[in-house]
Amino acid sequence: MKGEILIEDLAVNCIIGILSYERATAQKLLLNITMEIDFSVVGESDRVEDTVNYAEIAERISELAVGRQFQLVEAMVATACQQILTDYPAVCRVEVIARKPDIMPGSTVVGARLALSRD
Repeated sequence: MKGEILIEDLAVNCIIGILSYERATAQKLLLNITMEIDFSVVGESDRVEDTVNYAEIAERISELAVGRQFQLVEAMVATACQQILTDYPAVCRVEVIARKPDIMPGSTVVGARLALSRD
């Protein structure tokens, strides 16, 4: 029984970008993370130990974004996807979307999306 765990619009203030003003001041980065897992066991047990702790993942990915000070959003989503798959074996597939809502005049949002599956 496959299901998805969602973290939507996680706001992180971090240095990300290639332009000088992006490197000088933290900006808002909005993250959406979708993780596919098997709900069979947790559906019966109702125990966090049988799933993935979304609060822990939100904290770790926020720390990644802040600590690494990525230049490219593409690199940030790729690293986040790989980290989740490596650290959480229950996750079969992960998608990370990172959006920079306040960076480009005339545009609502710019960003990147990547989905990776465990092979």
